[in-house]
Amino acid sequence: MARWGLPARYYLTLTGLAFILDDSWPIGRPTNCRLLARDPVIIPYRALRRFIRRGPFGDELLKLD
Repeated sequence: MARWGLPARYYLTLTGLAFILDDSWPIGRPTNCRLLARDPVIIPYRALRRFIRRGPFGDELLKLD
């Protein structure tokens, strides 16, 4: 998200990593925008498996999925 310069919030949920944009994307074209501000997008932990570090916390996250 940093390369687009859009502020976002990230949350750990029971089903995956959720991120919520503070602004609509793409900016300036609200009629074509499918990702609206404040609509959460949840990425399952299994999709993030290669980015999660090994250890007790990472193992617990992968068990949730």
